[in-house]
Amino acid sequence: MKTALILGITGQDGSYLSELLLNKGYQVIGMVSPKNDIGDGNISHLKEKVILEPGDLLDDESLKKLINKYKPDEIYNLAGITFIPTSWQRPELTYDVNAMGVLRILQVIRDHSPKSKYFQASSAKMFGSPDSACIDESFHFKPQDP
Repeated sequence: MKTALILGITGQDGSYLSELLLNKGYQVIGMVSPKNDIGDGNISHLKEKVILEPGDLLDDESLKKLINKYKPDEIYNLAGITFIPTSWQRPELTYDVNAMGVLRILQVIRDHSPKSKYFQASSAKMFGSPDSACIDESFHFKPQDP
């Protein structure tokens, strides 16, 4: 059985991904931040089928503990600050979670579970308002908010 760790499991996309992976026979572990818990409304129907563990993108020790405990085959990072007013009110926190959090995850994977596959979700908002509806790897970042 494959094991997947989902960071941001309680969000909309985390719940959909959990359903998909459970249907494929995965063991699903979800990291939930004790400090920034958005509630379990999106995964209430899945709570008996997934393992929820405390952790935080600001705390590399909690990431190490989770990754060392489960040695997941796949790690999905869907976590982050996505509420635009918060990104303006707390730009340093937004950077620490959304950028440095990714660095922390990658370092822990490198040092503790290098065979894990990693998926990083991001937003089209990184490109601002592009002139074209089709965006590919050649587009430059032009974010309009933090």
